[in-house]
Amino acid sequence: DAVADTIPRDLWLTVIEEKQNQLRFAGSAFSPTAVADFMANLRRSGKFKDVDLIVSRQDPTKTPRIVTFEVSCVAEI
Repeated sequence: DAVADTIPRDLWLTVIEEKQNQLRFAGSAFSPTAVADFMANLRRSGKFKDVDLIVSRQDPTKTPRIVTFEVSCVAEI
């Protein structure tokens, strides 16, 4: 539930991996702003720390311009 509350409407997660308290999220979004909002929401929740963007890609030749991304963080739950 802690993760679900942080996901913006225009972003979806395709991978959630956990090793001890280290989490890795991968997914797609309609904009880089949605990825930034997701990361900010994780930080603001107080349940995640060390939120880092691993990779973010956007293919300008495709429509719509979907952003694929990976984010890592540490769960404080």
